[in-house]
Amino acid sequence: MTQPDTPPPGPSTDPIDDSWMPDAFPAPDQPAPKARGKVTSLRPLEALGARLNNPPVVGGPDAPGRDQAPPYAPGDLDPPEGAPEPVPGKGRLSARPRPFGEIWQGCPVKALGVNGKVQYLLDIHGQLRPETKIDLQTIKTLFGNRQHLLHHQYPAYAKGSHTPTAGRFDQDKCSTDVIAACADCGIFDPQGAVRGVGAWVDDDGQLIYHLGDRLLIAGAEITTQAHQGKIYPAYSPIPHPIMTGKVTDPVPDIMEALETWAWERPEIDAMLALGMLGCQMLGGALEWRPQFWVTGGAGAGKSLLHTLISLLHGGDKGQIKAENATSASIANFLRMSTLPVMLDELEATDEGSPKEKAIVELIRIASSGGRRLRSDAAQGVSETIIRSTFMASSILIPGVLQAQDLQRIIVLSLQKVGDGAVPPNLRAETWRKRGAALKRLLIDRWPTWAQRLEMWREAFAVHGISGRDAANWATTIAMADMAEAAELPSEDKLAGWTAKLARHFKALSKEGQSDDDEVLTHLLSQQFDPFRRGERFTVAIWLKAAAGRPGAGNRLFGEASLDHLDDQARRANVSLASIGLRVVGTREVPVLFVATQKVQGLKDVFIGSKWAGGAWSQSLLRAPGAKPSAASRYLQGVQTRGTDVPFSAMPGLMALDGDEVRSAAPSPRFAPDDQGDYT
Repeated sequence: MTQPDTPPPGPSTDPIDDSWMPDAFPAPDQPAPKARGKVTSLRPLEALGARLNNPPVVGGPDAPGRDQAPPYAPGDLDPPEGAPEPVPGKGRLSARPRPFGEIWQGCPVKALGVNGKVQYLLDIHGQLRPETKIDLQTIKTLFGNRQHLLHHQYPAYAKGSHTPTAGRFDQDKCSTDVIAACADCGIFDPQGAVRGVGAWVDDDGQLIYHLGDRLLIAGAEITTQAHQGKIYPAYSPIPHPIMTGKVTDPVPDIMEALETWAWERPEIDAMLALGMLGCQMLGGALEWRPQFWVTGGAGAGKSLLHTLISLLHGGDKGQIKAENATSASIANFLRMSTLPVMLDELEATDEGSPKEKAIVELIRIASSGGRRLRSDAAQGVSETIIRSTFMASSILIPGVLQAQDLQRIIVLSLQKVGDGAVPPNLRAETWRKRGAALKRLLIDRWPTWAQRLEMWREAFAVHGISGRDAANWATTIAMADMAEAAELPSEDKLAGWTAKLARHFKALSKEGQSDDDEVLTHLLSQQFDPFRRGERFTVAIWLKAAAGRPGAGNRLFGEASLDHLDDQARRANVSLASIGLRVVGTREVPVLFVATQKVQGLKDVFIGSKWAGGAWSQSLLRAPGAKPSAASRYLQGVQTRGTDVPFSAMPGLMALDGDEVRSAAPSPRFAPDDQGDYT
């Protein structure tokens, strides 16, 4: 564009020529107006205010260059009617509107909103950028290798020049538009709104797979990074599923490889391992995520199994893999992702190890899904999304696992591989392709998931398996079923597999302990020595004596005769009252009364356990037949309500000690007046 020879109207560089400022000072060829009386001259600030209130009009209709089109950037909106025209070569004016919520129309950097002093944007790569200052360096890093757009949209001019300065842009105008665009978008809270790589599900139940550099919704690739109010920022790409072409079914090869291990339950464990793979790939989209623990001695092939599963996930970038990890390091790697977590050699250490407890707590949160919030050094809050499927392996499962953990974890036990067994050929390229194919099949078959899972849940309910147990087993086998076939399972398949799995589950249930089992085991196994004689018998022996069980009182009191069971019961109950316990009911149907009040003796029994501080009542009420006591009782002068637990919930207390099996005459009751101490 040719520039005019006549300089644009504006302030002259000649200090004498003030003609451009009307009414401020007289022109040199005109006499000064005659003063009327005494006039106080304006102070400098007042003079400046007067000039600002009556600014000069520049760029009038006769200004040079008015017939030339202004250099608007493509995509700018047309100016509103009556808006002032821009000065030639000066880019757009602030009166020229900016598209609502955008820095400019079609700008590759996207505004998300503002929260306090922080502006949230997606940069040129799609990464989430919280920025407190929109300065020159920040703007440059936001636009990266496309800064030429800034030079075109916000041209910078040297003083007195009409030609944009090469390689520069007007930072002030750009930062103003960035801040305004973020303000248009309103308050943005990243907590819960930002989703990282891995599988997710939207409000309509559609599967969303965030691959880092692209987004799949219902199996179709989209370019947007926002969906239903959630933001999917760009991350380092993770291994992709097969994107195009026909997919060769990889499941037969995967199952053949899994069956080479010596599983403890060969008829079901390989199938459960296939289900584990599916749960790891789609874990973030599941309502409930089963967790898995592989255990076995040396030579069982745990590390080789880890290698196979790692390759099926596409390598290190398809999972969070660690040995000797801590919960903080796992959370740091997870951030907003739902990638599977692989923990090799998570061996049992000292009892009560904080490291073990923290990792188990993380696994516990992951099953139902949740957020882990931690304060950072800047007094902010860092968030970790915990929606991953964990697989841990060890020779021994740590003893810190509680009943609620065993309802979330499926244990897969390996035996030592026999001599001459040939391990699978784990060629990396082959197994990565099979893993990509499996991921593609699961994504394509996701629309059947809700109905498929419900069918398996109903099939387990026939065998009396419900709640968390059904969620764990039904989700795992339903995922294996979806990997095997696109069609829904037949009635025969449902009935056959649930019958097999139910047998193993019920066997595990007998081995495991529920919360009420745990609290009773803890209580009965505590040692109690009220006489300070150094003879520390368990609480169970004292309860048996208090219930009049033959033989128990002799061990405590050294009585040679069995004709004093009532006296032994009375003496035992007097001692038990000091720790908040009493046996009531009849000799045929004894009942344990456990105080609700936090008496010191009972606090000492549960000190250091998860029931410390009075939580024992909650767990005891879950025991079969347990109920709150109908009335309060006095225990060594302390009045308290309590929980009544029948001895039938503790079968060991009804067994006879030693060889003495002589029965005593039935007694209607051995609980005296409840208004007095047990004397």
